[in-house]
Amino acid sequence: MVEWTDIQTRILIDERRNRNEEYHNLGRNRDVFWGSIATRINNNEVHGSNFLGHHCKEKFRNLVRDYNVSVNDNGDYI
Repeated sequence: MVEWTDIQTRILIDERRNRNEEYHNLGRNRDVFWGSIATRINNNEVHGSNFLGHHCKEKFRNLVRDYNVSVNDNGDYI
């Protein structure tokens, strides 16, 4: 299991949001996209992390899933 700091998670979210158009224009193969986000996170860390693209993809997918679970059908937070 990969451990994420708050800063790393924030970079992941910001990069994915800021590059949304690029993400959707890539089609089905987004490995290079996720790899570039991993590189950005790894280069930002003082202690040095070693994330790979699939770590970023999985983390983002889990963040979206957890968000969707926390919101009920009416759009209210539980």
